[in-house]
Formats: sequence, structure tokens, C-alpha cells
Amino acid sequence: EEIDDVIKNADVILAALASDATEASAKSLIKILQEQKKPFVTVITKADLLKGTATPRFFQFLIEEKLPFFSIS
Repeated sequence: EEIDDVIKNADVILAALASDATEASAKSLIKILQEQKKPFVTVITKADLLKGTATPRFFQFLIEEKLPFFSIS
């Protein structure tokens, strides 16, 4: 209920996803946010834990959907 209330009353949403989140959980969160019809941006946390050129599988989904995101350490 609290999450629904916060989203309902928000003007803009900042969604935080850990770089090790599963693709299914990331897509589920994004779907919920898209249904709200409110502007949102996704922040990928723990970027410093990625090894070499490894990127989370859901990055491709974010790119294909043309969704705004950035990563932080």
C-alpha cells in the first residue's frame, strides 16, 4: 500500500535497480512504472561491481525501450 501511495502522489519517479538485479525483476519494476504514465528515470546502482565489459541483461531492455537510465557506483 505504501509503495502505491508514494507512486500515486509522486510527480516524478526515480527507480533504483542494483546492477545484479535479475532481468525479470527489472522488467517487472519498469512495467509498473510505465503503467503509471508518470515521468521516471532508472538508476543502476553498484556499477563498480561489474567485471570488465559485463553489463546487466536488463540494460538491453532499457535501451530498446528508449528509457532514460544512468549508472552509479
